Amino acid sequence: MQHLLAFLAEEDGAITIEWVALAAGVVLLALGVIVVLVDPVTGVAIGIKSGLGTVVSDTLANATATSSG
Repeated sequence: MQHLLAFLAEEDGAITIEWVALAAGVVLLALGVIVVLVDPVTGVAIGIKSGLGTVVSDTLANATATSSG
């Protein structure tokens, strides 16, 4: 019976549960941020890809025009 009372009197388990709840909240917050930002970030990445493709094609066109002329 003393072991049961000692177990119930300990507060380590309650602190652990609080940290688990806090960690779960942080994970949920991070997932929410990812869900909200995935479309804008994808749009920016597509814009960068398009811009780089234009720069590369213009550079290649200029390089071939210079070397052949």
